[in-house]
This record gives sequence, C-alpha cells and structure tokens, in this order.
Amino acid sequence: LLFPARAAARNCTICDARASGMCVMVSEGVLGNGLAAENGVNGFRLPLERQAWVDGILRYATESGLLDSHGERGKARVQDL
Repeated sequence: LLFPARAAARNCTICDARASGMCVMVSEGVLGNGLAAENGVNGFRLPLERQAWVDGILRYATESGLLDSHGERGKARVQDL
C-alpha cells in the first residue's frame, strides 16, 4: 500500500491492507494508524520526497524476504482487530 498523503488522521485502509498481509509505505503526515509503521521494521514511514519513496520501493524489489517479513509483522499487528 502506497499512502503518500500530506495529512491524514485515521484511515482504515491501512488496517485492511495489513490484515491481508500487504506491506505499507506511508508518509510522515499520516497519523493514527500510520504511526504504527515503524520505518524499516514493519513497513516504511517516509518524508514526502520522491527519492525516499523510490528507495523504499526498490528495497522491496531487491531485498529478499523483506516483503514477506513486513507483511507478516503488519498482519500480526492488526490481528486483534
């Protein structure tokens, strides 16, 4: 899930994406559910700079197992929902 919003307080889309095992990339302007994205641990929380987003996408494309591990951690984070 790419969520490059300038500002957002709460968005169920992030929880839905995680529940399905998707990885999330959110901007630093996304509060609420976006704060659960620990940069590099269970997704990416990034500044609204093009290169930061390109770098995050490239990490998912090139680092073996990163998509799976972030997807699993994100899914576990919303399991109680």
